Amino acid sequence: MLVSIIIPAYNVEAYVGEALDSALAQTYRPIEIIAVDNNSTDGTLGVLQQYQMLHPKLITVLQEPKQGAPAARNLGLKHAKGEWLQFLDADDILLPEKIERQVGLVIQDANRALVVGGARVENRKGGAKIVTPENLPFPILLSTGFAGVTSSNLWRRKSILEIGGWNESIPFIQEYDLMKRLLYWGLSLVQIDIDEACKVRFRKDSISNSKLELYDMYSALFHIELALYLFNEQRALFNEYDDRVIERFKFKLFQLSRVDYNIAVEKLASLNADFKRHIRKQPNRINLITFLNCLLSLENAILVYSKYHSMKKRLI
Repeated sequence: MLVSIIIPAYNVEAYVGEALDSALAQTYRPIEIIAVDNNSTDGTLGVLQQYQMLHPKLITVLQEPKQGAPAARNLGLKHAKGEWLQFLDADDILLPEKIERQVGLVIQDANRALVVGGARVENRKGGAKIVTPENLPFPILLSTGFAGVTSSNLWRRKSILEIGGWNESIPFIQEYDLMKRLLYWGLSLVQIDIDEACKVRFRKDSISNSKLELYDMYSALFHIELALYLFNEQRALFNEYDDRVIERFKFKLFQLSRVDYNIAVEKLASLNADFKRHIRKQPNRINLITFLNCLLSLENAILVYSKYHSMKKRLI
């Protein structure tokens, strides 16, 4: 069973060689590697072409003129022949047995659309931590937990094509948008891989680092939307995990209010009465119920939550 490794690359001359080495070092075969240069202005394209010359049977180099990793991934998707896809960001590194282990989890199950894996994530201070997914129903994992990252997951090509590929209009949390659409289309049978699958490296010039506020806004809107989806469309599952869903909803609404007060007010105003009543009566194990009890005064709610959050940090 062929696996296609798709690597979008933009100005990553110093990193992409290690990403390609990690793809070539995979213990699983057969693979194909599709590297897509995305208008790089440094020596990225030259590095890709050198690797293609060394491994002409494994590596194909393409060029995507439309800016953005989703467009580059979609070009790779268009040319991919594998039943499963490994999207690999050009500054990430796959562990050698990543693909072999994850293919082994799903090789006999044609209904799985996705394998969610763990990652070692570097931070701004030079440290790193391993983050792994919990063994939860996929809608709950996606809305309240860690559902992997682009490089840690393994994606079934048929399912990704069915939902139209990557959304080229959003700058952040693109893999979570992709998983959300899998969920909405009913392609939510996933396999959890609790082991570390890749290393996600921190770059000072990364987009997510330079526009953190915008990232926080997209993340907040994503989680608010999913909480409401669970409440409206999967009520039994919502009720089973309501403590967890509501806590994440509150935090993300607070986060949104810090980035764009007006959008947060609009979100509050749009909540239906049933959802408001449910939240007001819901016990909350970290006692943040005050936040949404102040629905008529967002400013007061933010003040209460901020004081609590600061106090909690000091206690920790």
